[in-house]
Amino acid sequence: MSFWKRNLPIVGKLVGTQIILSMLGKMVYLAVSEITFLLVVGIVTSIGLFYYLIYDIIWKAGCDEALRTPDERTNIGPVTGAILGFCGALPGFVLSLVPVLFPLTPNAVGNPTGWNYVIYVITEFFFNGVYGGLIRVLFPVHVIANADYEVALSNIAIYNASMPYYLISIVPVTLIGLVAYSYGLKDKRMFGGSKTSGAQDQKPKLK
Repeated sequence: MSFWKRNLPIVGKLVGTQIILSMLGKMVYLAVSEITFLLVVGIVTSIGLFYYLIYDIIWKAGCDEALRTPDERTNIGPVTGAILGFCGALPGFVLSLVPVLFPLTPNAVGNPTGWNYVIYVITEFFFNGVYGGLIRVLFPVHVIANADYEVALSNIAIYNASMPYYLISIVPVTLIGLVAYSYGLKDKRMFGGSKTSGAQDQKPKLK
């Protein structure tokens, strides 16, 4: 079985996990954005849960690889996990790149408009919602009162300045994939160091 035929469903699961957690993170942010303590808890919980689920998916893939015979394996070791993490985060990365290459521009009343703004909204909700709360804390926007044109322009500038930071998110996911797959191949969790799935005991023994 080819590398991609075997691992494409895992990449799909990673993308699906990001979409679900992004929507959850966005809703949490909208619900608690005015309460500092709850906002911090929401940010930490959303990002932590996302990373844990990514780790768990790729760790299980490593365990499955450990059960295969040498002839069935991909023979690239933990790098497989990095590739899976990278590919899982790639759709969000590509979509986040659009507003970076084509910054948001205002219409007559100062609101963002255009096809790139549509991409921005889709990406913000379906891919970057996990990090949205953190980015808004680092790059706070202003409440627009009475259609204040200058404030609206300022917010657009803030949105444009914050977008490159979303691109960095592909790095931790790739590294998590590398570590998770490595531990999965050994059938060990990161904490505790003991076998959990019994994959090592079930490995085919070479004669």
